[in-house]
Order: sequence, then C-alpha cells, then structure tokens
Amino acid sequence: MTIDLSGQQILLGVLCLIVTAFAVIFIPVAIFPVLQQHNLVLAVAYVVLRSIEAVFLFVLALVVLLILLLAQEPPGVGDSSVFLLLGNLYDWSLWLATTLVLGVSGVVLNYLLVKHELVPKWISLWGLTASVLLVLAGCLALFSYQIPLLWVNPFFAMGEMVFAVFLLMKGFKRFEPDALAI
Repeated sequence: MTIDLSGQQILLGVLCLIVTAFAVIFIPVAIFPVLQQHNLVLAVAYVVLRSIEAVFLFVLALVVLLILLLAQEPPGVGDSSVFLLLGNLYDWSLWLATTLVLGVSGVVLNYLLVKHELVPKWISLWGLTASVLLVLAGCLALFSYQIPLLWVNPFFAMGEMVFAVFLLMKGFKRFEPDALAI
C-alpha cells in the first residue's frame, strides 16, 4: 500500500475534519436556547463538552497536517520519535473526541430530552443507550479491553440521524412559559 504524499486526498480529509469541528460547535449552540429553558447547568455543560470535542477534532486536523509536512522532508530529517509522538497524539485525540467526550455529551443531551420529554421518548432513550455504550467502550479501552466500535458507532450514528430528521420535521415539543415552573 502506498500513501499519496502529494497530499490532495489528505488535505481533503483535513478539510472534512475542520468542517466537522465547526458543525460540532454549532449544533449545541443551535439547540441551547431550548435546553436552557429546562436546565441551564446541563445546557451549558452540553455546549462545553461539544466545544471540547471540536478542539480535539481541530487537534486531529493539525496533527495530520504536521505528519504530511514532515513526511515530505528528505529522509533522515523527520525523526521517527516525532512521528511516533504525532501518531500517539492523533490516536488519543481521536479516541477522546469520538468516544468519551462525544459519549458524555450524548448522555447529557439525551438525559435532558428524556427528562423533559422534548422529543418522543424512544428517540431520547435510543440516544441515551447509545451514548452510555460509547462511554463504556471508551472507558474499557483505557484498560486495553477493546470493544469493536463497529458495533457501537452505527447504533449511535443512526440514533443521531433519526434525532436530526425528527427535529427537522417536527421540532422540539413546545411548552407554555407557565408550564416551565422550576
């Protein structure tokens, strides 16, 4: 297998990572006004967690660019320990962004959705279950026990897509201001 060191495909992948990072930032910002009406602390926690996820995605993009840059140097210039360090940074950033931080933010969001019945309960319970499984898989990976994320990620991703389609079609359940007594 050869790697395209011209960087065209790699740069496209980095661009996709950056676009994803911005989307990850704007999703919680878009639903924050609804969530804050029900629990301000958890709404802010959700925004902060997704922002942390975005930071890890930006780190991923930067690491890929650094590896691409170093790979184009003449042999002997790029020390193998630098590549090892960048590879480890990439792995940790990917793991933190796509399992722990994403999973915990999913638990926070779906807890709010279940508790305040903002969407049908089956959607929020699906998201809550998938988020807990993602966090569990991430925690077990800390102890070198690998749960194939190919089992967890599709379940989580489908739940996210169903949630998104539902919001586009129906939106959140509307509440009267008097019904929001604390």
